[in-house]
Amino acid sequence: MSAITARFRHLCARSAATGETRRLGLRGGAALAVTARDLGAGCYQIVLTLGRADKPVGATEEITFRRDCLVPIGAQRYPAAPTAQVARVEDGVRWNLIGYTWVATAALWQGGAADVAEGG
Repeated sequence: MSAITARFRHLCARSAATGETRRLGLRGGAALAVTARDLGAGCYQIVLTLGRADKPVGATEEITFRRDCLVPIGAQRYPAAPTAQVARVEDGVRWNLIGYTWVATAALWQGGAADVAEGG
């Protein structure tokens, strides 16, 4: 398991437990934010945001984060266009953001085999 996978799973577990978005800055200026919203019946809506300050998230970087953050093939990307990113300014810093959302079970952060809920 990669270090990013371990951190992502930790963020999911903490978000599910607290109901709050959990954030993590990474070496090199990238950042992750995760929200795991309880939908009931053991399912959670996962919202993953990848960000980079002052420059776009690179294509290879996005592929790496998708892999290491266990983003399933059917996850919805925001913005939907493959190379598009959203720009947002926070505290005078321009962030370039990409989001993914999907439905999963707690197995996602517990490391189980059934990471993605059926139909998610």
